Amino acid sequence: MEKNFKQFIEDSKNGEFEGKTSLKEYLIEEAEYEPEYIEDLSDKDLLDHYLQYIGVVGFTNDIINAVASAYNLK
Repeated sequence: MEKNFKQFIEDSKNGEFEGKTSLKEYLIEEAEYEPEYIEDLSDKDLLDHYLQYIGVVGFTNDIINAVASAYNLK
């Protein structure tokens, strides 16, 4: 599983975010959420709010499950 996680990390480096902090900054600056609200969100809720902002609504659990399965992270 560690090898798969490392591959997931490597594959994700081509993305817009460098980590949770940059995702939070994006939600505050671009999606205009209040910083206090974002600070209290769980990891899953951060992802859910990002997906909703880009128009992907109601698929957070499916996406988490698919990514975890694709990289054998379960």
